[in-house]
Amino acid sequence: MTRLSFWNAIRRHFLDKLVLGALVWVPLYVTFKCLFILISFLDRIFSPWIETWVGFHVFGASFVLILLFFYLTGMIILGKAGRWMLGGILSFLGSIPILSWVFQPLHLWVKTLVFEHGQIINELALIQYPRERYWTLGIILRQMNLFNKNYFCVFIPTLINPLTGYTAFSSEEFICKTQMSYNDGLKMLMSVGVVAPERVL
Repeated sequence: MTRLSFWNAIRRHFLDKLVLGALVWVPLYVTFKCLFILISFLDRIFSPWIETWVGFHVFGASFVLILLFFYLTGMIILGKAGRWMLGGILSFLGSIPILSWVFQPLHLWVKTLVFEHGQIINELALIQYPRERYWTLGIILRQMNLFNKNYFCVFIPTLINPLTGYTAFSSEEFICKTQMSYNDGLKMLMSVGVVAPERVL
C-alpha cells in the first residue's frame, strides 16, 4: 500500500464514521429540539390557565392536555354521533366560498380516514412501478373492479415527505404483499433504503 492510498483509506474511514454518527445524532437533536419548542409554545398559551387550577407551573402539562384532547376527540369521532357532528361541521365549512378550496380536500381526507376506515385495507406492498421489473414500496388502500378484473388502489409515498405521493391502480399479478410494519416501511423510505428489515416478503 502506497502512502497516498494509505491516507485516502484513513480519510474515507474517518468520513464514513463521521457521516454515520451525524445520521444518528442530528435527527435526534432536531426531534427533541422541535418537541421542546412545541411544548414551550403550548405552555406559553395554556400555562396561565393550568397554574390557576394547580397553583404552580408544570412544564409540559399543556402538551399532555393537548394529547388527551386529541385522544378524546378520536374516541368521540369513532361513534355515530361524533361522525355525524364531524360531517356536519366539514360540510358547513365546505359550503363557505372563500374556505371551500381549503376544506374540500380536508373533507375528502377525513371522510376517507374516518367514515370509510372499515373499507381500507392498509397493507404495505411492493408494486411494479413505474414499469415492470422496477419495484416500489406502496400502501394498498382498497380493492376494486376495473376492466372486469381485480385491481388494487395503491398509494406510493415520496421523499422527503411520505404524506405526499402518487396513486396507482395495479392488478394482483404486479403486487407482492410484504410482512413489514408501518414503522419499518417508514424507516426504509426515510433512509432511502439504507435501513431495511431483515425480511420484506
